[in-house]
Amino acid sequence: MKYKVGEHHYCPKCRSVKAKIVWISEDGKTIAVQCPTSHIHKRDAVMLIDVEE
Repeated sequence: MKYKVGEHHYCPKCRSVKAKIVWISEDGKTIAVQCPTSHIHKRDAVMLIDVEE
C-alpha cells in the first residue's frame, strides 16, 4: 500500500483513525503518525510504525 504525507492512518496506541502521517522513510517500510489525542500527557505525540508493502 502506498502512503502519502498528510493522509490519515490509525494510531497504534489508541486505535484512533484521526492520526496523520507526517513522515515516510525512504524505503517506505516505516511511517510516523501524529495523533491528536493525549497519550501519557503528551498531546500530538508522534509514533513510528513499521508497515509492510
